[in-house]
Amino acid sequence: IFFRLCCILVSAMGLPIYLIAALQWGILAPLNVVKLLKNTTSPWARKWVPQESEECQRDCPIARMWATMFWSSQLMFAAGYLYIHLYRQGKIPFVYVGVVQKLAVAAFLLKAYFEEVVYWPIGLAGGLDLLMALFLFIDVYTKPTETLAEKKKSSGGGLVSSLQAFAGNWWFPWLVATCSGINTFLIVFSGPIAALFVSAVLARPSRKYYAAVVNALGTFIGASALVYLVRLKGTDYLTEAFPQLFAAEAWERTKYLIQTYGFAGVVAVSAMPIVLQPIVLFGILTEMHHETLLLAVLLGRIAKYCIMAWCASSSPKMLKYFGIKPEVISGAEKKKKKP
Repeated sequence: IFFRLCCILVSAMGLPIYLIAALQWGILAPLNVVKLLKNTTSPWARKWVPQESEECQRDCPIARMWATMFWSSQLMFAAGYLYIHLYRQGKIPFVYVGVVQKLAVAAFLLKAYFEEVVYWPIGLAGGLDLLMALFLFIDVYTKPTETLAEKKKSSGGGLVSSLQAFAGNWWFPWLVATCSGINTFLIVFSGPIAALFVSAVLARPSRKYYAAVVNALGTFIGASALVYLVRLKGTDYLTEAFPQLFAAEAWERTKYLIQTYGFAGVVAVSAMPIVLQPIVLFGILTEMHHETLLLAVLLGRIAKYCIMAWCASSSPKMLKYFGIKPEVISGAEKKKKKP
């Protein structure tokens, strides 16, 4: 009864409820985000919180991180309510607001990780939020045709299979490149990302080299972030973050090529189907300039992905030399045979 009375009251008064909802936090939120990022004390803060609380937030990086996430989330939803009030479209798709919110949360979590405010599990959560923002945007962007869930159901496969259904879209190579960049810190998704890259090439063979260069740019950005972390934390960061990689003795030849041939060695090794972390470490240990190292990685990855793209479109069996799984090669051969 109380709920129905409230509905009647709001309807009778003609309250601009979405504008009220937007103003509730829409004014304070951006001010607080700026204050937190600048780490300054507001002259009005003492009217709302005790002085001890304001000083605690000022002196504690992790408290500022959580506060920034809270206020940025409030700002995103306030913007959504304001949109509804201005354009009167019944409702803005909630997912769009959620995508922006996840991007903001991912940015602040990754920023806190790079500044050593939090450890890698929180940084990983930020990376996953970034991926989820991309997937949610894809799901909404494909309407009114088919949603990601519907594609997944019709394809009968998992997430990779459902994403492959969108391989012909213009944004798909950029999605693969983003995943490649993030995988610099995760490693475990190398197989699925390779399958997505092959799908992007086969969906539009005419853009195969474009997809190769875009994917190389994604790995270049990931490698740049890795080099930045090494600058902050030293080379021990790599061996501690990826102990399973550097425990193997198989990297001696890679180390020899980089130490002996320098820039050309990094280009050659980067063109091989191996992960980037040892390449970055050995390049830095040889005192190669970081910009030179990253340029060599970019050129090597462009060569690698161009060769992979040619193999996928012309001779799928050769993909096995890049560590591509047999089922992916089999699928590529079937698509190649189709007229």
